[in-house]
Amino acid sequence: MSWWKNATVYQIYPASFKDSNGDGIGDIPGIHAQLDYIESLGVDAIWLCPMYDSPQHDMGYDISNYEAVYPPYGTVKDVEALIEACHERGMKILLDLVINHTSHEHAWFKESRSSKNSPKRDWYIWRPAKYDADGTRRPPNNWRSCFGGSVWEWDEETQEYYLHLFAPQQPDLNWENPATRAAIYESAMEFWLRKGIDGFRVDTVNMYSKPSDFPDAPVTDASLQWQSAHHLFCNGPRIHEYIREMGQVLLKYNAMTVGELPHCPEVGDVLRYVSAKEKQLSMVFQFEIVDLGAGQPLRYDTVPRNWKLPQLRQRTLVTQRLMDGTTDGWSTAFLENHDQARSVSRWGDDTTPELWARSAKMLSMFVASLSGTLYLYQGQEIGMVNAPSSWPINEYKDVESINFYRFVRETTNDDPIALAKAKVALQHLARDHARLPMQWDGTANAGFTTPEATPWMRVHDNHQSLNVKRQNLDGQSVLAFWRQMLRLRRNYPDVFACGVFQDTDPQGESVFLFEKVGEGNRKLVVALNFTSKTQKVDLVNRLGRDYKLLIQNGDGESLEELQAYEGRVYLLTLSSWCAFSVEELKLMEKGGGKKKRLVNDAGPILTISSSPSIYLRNSPLSPPLTPLIDSHHMQRTSQACEPCKRRKVRCNGQPRCQQCTHTGIPCIYAASPARRSRKKTVGRGRIIAECRELHAPNNGTKVRNGLAPRLNEDGVITSHSTPTFFLEQLDKYDRYVYPMSPVVTAAEIREMIFQIDTHRDMASFVYVFAAVTLNLTCSEPVQRAPETSERIATLLTRSLELRSPFEFNSKPSIVTVMRSLFTQMCFVGLRKLDLGFLYLREAISLVYMLRIHEKDGMRDLEDKERCRRQRAYWECFIHERFTALTYYRPPCLPPLSALPDHDPSIDAELEEGFNKTIKNFSIVDPQFLDFWLGDRSTVTPDWVANKQQQLDNPEWITEVSRLPMIWQADLIITRHWLRTLTWQIALSNILLSSSATPSMLLSLSFPLQLSNQLRQFLVTIPRESVGIHGSGLLEKLFEIANTITDVVLHLCHALGDDTVQYIHDILFLKHFVFSFPGFANLGPISLTQKFEMIRDKYPEIKDIELLV
Repeated sequence: MSWWKNATVYQIYPASFKDSNGDGIGDIPGIHAQLDYIESLGVDAIWLCPMYDSPQHDMGYDISNYEAVYPPYGTVKDVEALIEACHERGMKILLDLVINHTSHEHAWFKESRSSKNSPKRDWYIWRPAKYDADGTRRPPNNWRSCFGGSVWEWDEETQEYYLHLFAPQQPDLNWENPATRAAIYESAMEFWLRKGIDGFRVDTVNMYSKPSDFPDAPVTDASLQWQSAHHLFCNGPRIHEYIREMGQVLLKYNAMTVGELPHCPEVGDVLRYVSAKEKQLSMVFQFEIVDLGAGQPLRYDTVPRNWKLPQLRQRTLVTQRLMDGTTDGWSTAFLENHDQARSVSRWGDDTTPELWARSAKMLSMFVASLSGTLYLYQGQEIGMVNAPSSWPINEYKDVESINFYRFVRETTNDDPIALAKAKVALQHLARDHARLPMQWDGTANAGFTTPEATPWMRVHDNHQSLNVKRQNLDGQSVLAFWRQMLRLRRNYPDVFACGVFQDTDPQGESVFLFEKVGEGNRKLVVALNFTSKTQKVDLVNRLGRDYKLLIQNGDGESLEELQAYEGRVYLLTLSSWCAFSVEELKLMEKGGGKKKRLVNDAGPILTISSSPSIYLRNSPLSPPLTPLIDSHHMQRTSQACEPCKRRKVRCNGQPRCQQCTHTGIPCIYAASPARRSRKKTVGRGRIIAECRELHAPNNGTKVRNGLAPRLNEDGVITSHSTPTFFLEQLDKYDRYVYPMSPVVTAAEIREMIFQIDTHRDMASFVYVFAAVTLNLTCSEPVQRAPETSERIATLLTRSLELRSPFEFNSKPSIVTVMRSLFTQMCFVGLRKLDLGFLYLREAISLVYMLRIHEKDGMRDLEDKERCRRQRAYWECFIHERFTALTYYRPPCLPPLSALPDHDPSIDAELEEGFNKTIKNFSIVDPQFLDFWLGDRSTVTPDWVANKQQQLDNPEWITEVSRLPMIWQADLIITRHWLRTLTWQIALSNILLSSSATPSMLLSLSFPLQLSNQLRQFLVTIPRESVGIHGSGLLEKLFEIANTITDVVLHLCHALGDDTVQYIHDILFLKHFVFSFPGFANLGPISLTQKFEMIRDKYPEIKDIELLV
């Protein structure tokens, strides 16, 4: 096995690691001085971030000379001494290879930009300008740089643009030119390989090949001038040709490589880079885990901790697929690097010393238990955390942070709320946090540099309590735990570095349980509590009889619970598994008495080998069916499951195949099944019935609740969608639907999914749950996506077909209430408004039958059930109020006397967001509805002023800004919409002022001021936050835009007052709202006509043509 497969690599950021000469900047001699410490960790190699000569516009990733060292870091001789010292200690050394671009101060680029006739002109990518009809110069396309702004920079001297995917000081090299590639290989690679380095981390390895025509990127965010284009400049047409050519150079020196591979989510595409037979790269960094919680398309357009554990589990699975035994590729495991914030601050808890230490150790178990080569970033081994939130923005030095904050400042006119939000995002995710100086001891400047020096970046305030020296003296420290973890990983390579990852509970929301199956006779069971509360867990049935606790970060002994942020890693051996011979299995398949006895006594059966044919089954104390991997035959086959073959259906070859999951029978997974003649098959229906009887012998009744389920000719309920399809919707439901309708949990729905073949009403709910999830989360609104619309309609129809009729003794439940409400939401999404209103009234009727509004009806309920019934009532109230205001349907459901009782079982932010939604719609009281739906002749200024006071609460804005973005979008847009409706009511019966008044809702120009406030908010949120609300928020924005255009058309403003600003605000709203494909279904023709009238009224205003 290659040395790097079971290795741990320690990454060093030279500027921040150790300063040896007191100038406040880390250097190569400082790294040399700490090699003994690094060796003591138990790592196998070090990786140095760029130490080459550079003007440091991007901390060394803008290289001006590949063959020299940045003077403050040292000299080439210092690097040579470091290489020798590493090898003396048995460690390898890797350098950073940055060859997508150079510095604009590199000699190559200076010559290239000197003249269009320069021999090195085409060593970089130059293109002429485009010109508008009026002569305005434009860049060649609309691509957005990774650091913001255009990817093109104008060169005044030669009158052309050059390409820079990153900063303007980082021009991209032209890999199409063979001479350029040859110079790169010699200067950047072989110069250092000849000096003895052992490999490279390859920067932006999939960006070298660009499409030659440089097409415009699709407009995904009309509010932005420059659009995301990573799908165009990543994984380009000749990329594998270039990497393979580079690989031939590396092969001469037996050098390893790890490539930075962003924007490459498909396993097949990743495999093309790392497959051994391709001879391109040893491994790559995939970013699914570390990108969790980041904004799209702008990384910092997000809020802290914007993630759920099932999402982390899914992304972990994606990064582990290369290591499932079916490929010849290799992977990596990491949580931190120089481009990521600190892992404890992102996924752990640094609020108290106890939780900090516990969560830091838990995260070390998580990442070190994953398959592939492990990468550990400086300071991670002592649990370093993000900079404090109290630090001012000027402490952030990174170009990406500075550019983002400047972007927010410029696009929001220094709006304090937007800037505060930007700073919160940076405090959570900025690259700066990884670049704070290493904390060696508790002295001034943390021992990074001399006490008298000024470090290039501020030292963390907590360095006196969190440092290497202190933890070296503590056998229970985070540092000691990491050393123990790395020893275990080195000692058990078959299950740690090489094991096959299996997530045993993909929807678990608090505890991450997974297994690592080795090629021999061992496997790991890893249990990690990702919360600050004690969580229940079933380890008894997963561990069996023969297990060993390898490591844990707490003192708990119970196999039924984990303490806050507790983690454990167990090792199991094959002694806890029972083996069957082939003859025994054949007897089982024939249905003999031994089959029934064995299956009932011993549990599910599985195979781990095809030659010889040995099968295993779990012992009574072993976990649910889990396949082990055959070391001789690693490839799966398309028909690997015996029950599936007997039923003549195509098995998908998964360890627990979808067909068997769907029908509820034991799945006998075989890596290499024998061929059979069709003549020997038996009836599909009989096999299913037989297997089910064996699997659940006490379940002899097929009729539930007095209703016979729909059966096909074989006696099985027909199902238009597989359980896998429904299970795939759970994550989206949990992220986007449940937060807005927090009544039926994903866990409850998951249980229903596995009963859809036996319980008619549960099946009905499952179908409508899938329909409403698709309705709210499809990439395009359903009215503009025919396939999605058809799928929703089909699911909705099936749900209605499976409904049990209401009978004399029928009793409603929370599930039936939400089924009706979800049905209403789907019909509204499909623009079947009358049907939607029908099912809304049905939901309200069911709520009345539950007597939620009566104290006696709720008295005997458990607290949790009482709380969610109250939320269901309020959910109906909200939907009915919205329907009344939007479709002019009179409401009938009064509000409850109070908000829902506090429910500790749901997330605090979710509860707060839902309660604020209730308060929003409670403003729509009976008087408001009377005015809106009927006579407005009695509207008074006092009533309007009172409503303004309710709607303009500064404390409310501050509270909402702390909520997740999905809530911010809904609450703030809804409140602006209610202000607009109130103004329309006032306009009907009150003489409004044409100038500012104490109550802005009494001013004719109020909508214009509202438009600016709305614009400043919309630029700070991702479009997804609006789109996932279906048509609801779009309709509100449509009403606001319509009102604003009316005011602009009818108010007299001289050009040069605020009119230009108002027009630009309208222009922004137009682009934002019209960018949603489903907006056409709201009937925007009249609005478009108004835009044309504004254009004709103000033809002098720049960009006015964009309105139409």
